[in-house]
Amino acid sequence: SVRVDDGPVRTLDLRAAQAEPGARLPLAQGLAAGRHTVLITALSGPEADVSVDGFIVRDTPNRAGWLAAGMLGALALVWLRARRQTGAAEQQ
Repeated sequence: SVRVDDGPVRTLDLRAAQAEPGARLPLAQGLAAGRHTVLITALSGPEADVSVDGFIVRDTPNRAGWLAAGMLGALALVWLRARRQTGAAEQQ
């Protein structure tokens, strides 16, 4: 099982017919910048051997603000175009 910070415990099925060195398994996303704690617990049983090769930590920028600004700009253009078409129809 895996737990990141104080988040929920997730149980992952890591069974494979043979070892897969370098396999990637996303554990978390959208975490705030700073230090985090990852708790990995191997569950008991005949297939409880787990090897961790390492961790890859990526800091990806949050693009939600740019996306919202783009959508707002597109809506403004649609509104302006509709307003111009309404004004042109009224002049005829």
